Amino acid sequence: MEKTLGKLMLLFTIITLITACYPLNPSQNSANKRTTPIAYMVGQDGNNASGSGDEKTFHINFNMDEIVVCSTDVKCDAPYVPKSSAYLRGMLTTAKNGSVDGEGQIIFTDAEGCRTLDAANSSCEVKDVTDGTFKISGQVEGSTMALTLTMVETPALQVIWTTKFPTGDIVQDFSTTYQEEIKQLFINAGIIEKEFIIDVSNLGSTSSINFEGSYTFGGRRTLHGFGGLIFIPNDTAMPAVFQP
Repeated sequence: MEKTLGKLMLLFTIITLITACYPLNPSQNSANKRTTPIAYMVGQDGNNASGSGDEKTFHINFNMDEIVVCSTDVKCDAPYVPKSSAYLRGMLTTAKNGSVDGEGQIIFTDAEGCRTLDAANSSCEVKDVTDGTFKISGQVEGSTMALTLTMVETPALQVIWTTKFPTGDIVQDFSTTYQEEIKQLFINAGIIEKEFIIDVSNLGSTSSINFEGSYTFGGRRTLHGFGGLIFIPNDTAMPAVFQP
C-alpha cells in the first residue's frame, strides 16, 4: 500500500513539473490576437487610432521657365526670369488609424539673371528670395496614400525693375507678382490645393508622381513648371538656398 501511494505521489509531481514548463499560448485565444499592419502606413497596433505612426520625407524639384510676350501691334516692356528652380521638402506622419499630417517648406535653389524686353531703356535684377511653407493632410488606405498640400506662405522672387525716363528712373518691385504667379502655377500643376494619389506599395528612387502646369499672368506673362515627387531618407540634407 505504501509503495503504491509513493508511486502515485511521484507521478503527480512529474505531471505538475511538466505543466509548469508549458504556459498557455495567447495565440490560442482570439481576444489576444493582434493585426500586423504595413510598417510605414500605420503604427504598431492597427486597431489603435491614437498616437503617432511612421514618419516619411519627400521632396519635389520643380523647374520653372518664364516668357513675356506683347501684342503684335503694341510695343511693351516687362521684366522676367527665364529659368528658376524651387525645391519643396515635406515631412509627414501617418497615425495609427491611417490619417496623415505634416508640414513642409519651399526654397529657391537657382535663378537665372533677370531680363527685360527693352534692354536699352530698362534693367532688372533678382535682389532677394522669400521662402514658403505648406501644410500636409491626407489618408492611407490599402496601398494608396491620398495627400493634399496647402500653401501657408507663398515663396517669391524679389525682382526689381528699373525703367529710365528723362525725369528720372522708375523702380518697381515685382515680388507680389511673382508670389501670385508661383502660387497659381503650383495650383495648376496639381502640387497644392488639390488631392493627389501615391502608390505606396513600391516607394523608391523614382518619381512617385509627376507635376506639370503653366499660368499666364496679365495676359502676357506665362510661367511654366514641371517636377516629380520622390520619397527620400528622413535625414537627407537640404540643398543650399539660392543667393542672388
